[in-house]
Amino acid sequence: LLFIGWADCVKIARVSSRSPGSSSSSMINTDVSTTSALPLGTAGSSEAGAPVAVKFVEIVALFQTDCYISGLAPFGDAIVIMAYVTEDD
Repeated sequence: LLFIGWADCVKIARVSSRSPGSSSSSMINTDVSTTSALPLGTAGSSEAGAPVAVKFVEIVALFQTDCYISGLAPFGDAIVIMAYVTEDD
């Protein structure tokens, strides 16, 4: 899993690969408002002629915090968040 912390948002993503022969329409939603799997490469052949797998990222969880994320780390079945808390005006 890949943990992404940005501003006040945490995303947990899974990076997977797909063989060039599999259908892309069943794996990737092209509607931008609901996209949860983003392609990271293109199917094709390597210089040696072997098929190259396509990698994609699927967001499996997303949540917002009341603070700014400074760091993330897995801790058993939980996530440890290092954060910067701002004072309320």
